[in-house]
Amino acid sequence: MIARISSAIVPHSLFDKYSAYLHASAIPIYEIAEGLVSVSVFQRPVVGYVELLTFTVWQSEAALTRFLEDRPATNNERNDYGVIHTEPHVYELVASRQGARQIAEDLQAE
Repeated sequence: MIARISSAIVPHSLFDKYSAYLHASAIPIYEIAEGLVSVSVFQRPVVGYVELLTFTVWQSEAALTRFLEDRPATNNERNDYGVIHTEPHVYELVASRQGARQIAEDLQAE
């Protein structure tokens, strides 16, 4: 599996508008992507801004590459919402474990 982490920094004054766009337009595009395992968005305040970290997990690097190639290049986010994007990073998953409590809950559910 492959994980991609990207970050967008949005002025606090435009955060609500950008968040609405993210939930209505951007996340649904991820959800229908072939090979996507999951998409998560985290946020944290930064003086005058809000950082949104997007964490996606893909079945393969090929799936991620297809997704990125299919996305049209646009500057609308930057122009409409004042977004500053940082360089995304891609990682190969080499280990993953569940906590003991989660394992017990999974076993009980079976």
